[in-house]
Amino acid sequence: MVALPSVGSVPIARAEELLSLKVLSMTEERLQDRIDARNLLRVNLDLDLRHAFAAGASLSLIVMMCVATYVHLQPNVPASVLPLGIKPPVIPLSFLLLAAGNLVMHARLWLGRSS
Repeated sequence: MVALPSVGSVPIARAEELLSLKVLSMTEERLQDRIDARNLLRVNLDLDLRHAFAAGASLSLIVMMCVATYVHLQPNVPASVLPLGIKPPVIPLSFLLLAAGNLVMHARLWLGRSS
C-alpha cells in the first residue's frame, strides 16, 4: 500500500506480479521487458517465485480463454472444429472463471501472509 495525500492508501503491484507480467510480455522486439525482469530479480532477493509463477500461469490462461471465447462466438467458425463440437463457449468460460478465482484466492492468501 502506498499512502497518497489526496486519495488515501492505494494498493500497488508487488515485485512478483510485475515479474510475471514482464515475463509474459517479453519478445525479441521488447528488450526493456527483459531488462526489467532481470533487474527485478537482481534487486528483490526475497522474491517469492512461486507467487510469480502462479500469477503468470493464471494470467496466461485467462488470456487464452478470452481468445477461445472470442473464437467460439464467431459466426463463421463451425461447431465441428471446436472442442465437444458445440458453439456455446462453456469450456473457455469455465476455465476463465477458474483461473480468475485461482488468481484472486492466491493473491488474498499471499497478501495475508505479507501483512
